[in-house]
Amino acid sequence: MVKFEKTALILAGHGSTKNRDSSRHTRETARRLQRRGIFKEVRAGFWKESPSFQEVFHGLEAKEAIVVPWFLTRGYFVEKVLAEQFKDTPIPTRIVDPIGARPEIIDLVRARAERLARARFKFRFRFKRAIEGLLGIAKSDRSPCTQEAGRPLRGRPSGVFPGSFGFAVRETSLLLASHGTPLHKGSRVAADGLAQELGKDGYRVARAMFLEEEPKIAQSSRHTRETAKRQNNSNLRDGQKDHP
Repeated sequence: MVKFEKTALILAGHGSTKNRDSSRHTRETARRLQRRGIFKEVRAGFWKESPSFQEVFHGLEAKEAIVVPWFLTRGYFVEKVLAEQFKDTPIPTRIVDPIGARPEIIDLVRARAERLARARFKFRFRFKRAIEGLLGIAKSDRSPCTQEAGRPLRGRPSGVFPGSFGFAVRETSLLLASHGTPLHKGSRVAADGLAQELGKDGYRVARAMFLEEEPKIAQSSRHTRETAKRQNNSNLRDGQKDHP
């Protein structure tokens, strides 16, 4: 039975004129929510794609609508663009907090980062094993670290991804890609906050990068190297203090 039988749920995303695949997850989420039957109707609308924020209301049978911004923070698009786009609607419409404002977002990002790290290390590990096989390196000739890499660790030792064959967090740089805009100072707040929180997990570098703000995604490699270098220098200075 539909819980909100008079209400439509609209996922409001940015979209892209250059890469239609950018809206795929928003559309898939709308379809999954529709199948769950919680709302009378669930649709996805976009700023740069079809259906637009106006078109998404065409044919709706619901008497009211709730708009969930598919954005990380209450920045320029939520407070300016969406507020303007949904100002005059055919049915009563309310805009709620963006998905990035939910406390669960930190665990979702953390889990995604760990999955990516595990997948990358497993590929490197299998590639190394293949090379060892071609070179005829026997298992007994492998270094203790290489032998240990073939055995998933039990539990989660400090600074090690679970199930990652011992891939260390401290050897990993975590970059959060966000849009950002100089038009609204709040647009980067959530991304910076997530990076700061995830940095507590022990990553070598954890920071947010942006399309339209500094630091730019295009210079991510340079920023990561510079940050890591500063941290290494700081660690060396701390070590010298501990061991005069």
